[in-house]
Amino acid sequence: MDIISGFGANDALIVLSHDHAIGVPLCAKLLEINGAYVGALGSRHTQSIRNEALIQLGVAPSKVSMIYGPIGLDIGAKTPAETAVAIASEFLAHRSGRAPSSLVNGDGPING
Repeated sequence: MDIISGFGANDALIVLSHDHAIGVPLCAKLLEINGAYVGALGSRHTQSIRNEALIQLGVAPSKVSMIYGPIGLDIGAKTPAETAVAIASEFLAHRSGRAPSSLVNGDGPING
């Protein structure tokens, strides 16, 4: 994971893997980059499992809560292209310091 050292606070780092053996250690490493947008695909249940595993690894809960997941703004996205727009929009809001309405803050279905 040496490539991670080239990223900074203005970058979007998104974990696309549903495999916890890959996603959990990768999220832990990405959270070391202060200020970067760290997002992760997956359902609310997947996020819960990943977050608990990160805490078990010793990642501070305050750091774990910085992961955007489920990733993307709640725009009613149904297609992969719409999902990409939702994710890009959330990152842009993060980078500009805006407070968007994010899926991570909701409690209903994440797709539509």
